Amino acid sequence: GKMEMLCPEFIPAVHDLFDIGNGNGHEIGTNSNGSRNFRQRIILGTIPTPRYGRVIDAVEKVRARDDIIVLHVTKENRNELPTIISNIVKDSIDSNSIQDGSGLRGIESLDYFLYTRPIGASSVNGSKKGNNKSNRRSREETTNTHPERADLIATPRPCDPLLLKHVTPKILVLGETASPLPTNADLSYAERSMWIVFGTIFGIDYKPMKDVKNITDASMETFTKLRASVLERGICIW
Repeated sequence: GKMEMLCPEFIPAVHDLFDIGNGNGHEIGTNSNGSRNFRQRIILGTIPTPRYGRVIDAVEKVRARDDIIVLHVTKENRNELPTIISNIVKDSIDSNSIQDGSGLRGIESLDYFLYTRPIGASSVNGSKKGNNKSNRRSREETTNTHPERADLIATPRPCDPLLLKHVTPKILVLGETASPLPTNADLSYAERSMWIVFGTIFGIDYKPMKDVKNITDASMETFTKLRASVLERGICIW
């Protein structure tokens, strides 16, 4: 969640927890043959998906681990998935497959729900029937095709603040998430729903475009007029 991401100790603690589950740090004794014995764990968690093209590096680094599986939860499958996951966990515990190193039992039943967005990419592409790629394969393809993403440093550039240099700022409208910078910078934030509110205030009817690439000349003219009306009054947007 957002508050956890603001805590500097949180992400390192998450990785430490995964490392413990891997047998990298939580020794609980030795086996009869003298080998070291580590406690293995099944960890369930949730992670956010990109909004408005914003990719969170810390989340991508968790996704990039080769010891996790990421599933795409939707309104259509959210009632079905808990039962499937619960059965896998119970079977794995009962069969001791986690402790003996053989992994989760029945994990193939999750193939349909795998989350297939490439590591570091901003577009969300959930699993669809006939396109079930494992997270590991996505990681390998992304690294081979885009080696510059190996360290998760290639993230989309966000829009710059909207303001007029000759107008003294009076109000800052701050969005919870960033917007990706479009090819035409004049269309920055054009997809945001806040313009509906501004349109009502200033008497200008503008409907935000989900894909600014398809914006019409008429919509462009309306947006330019509305944006000017907002910024001329000292309202800044970021």
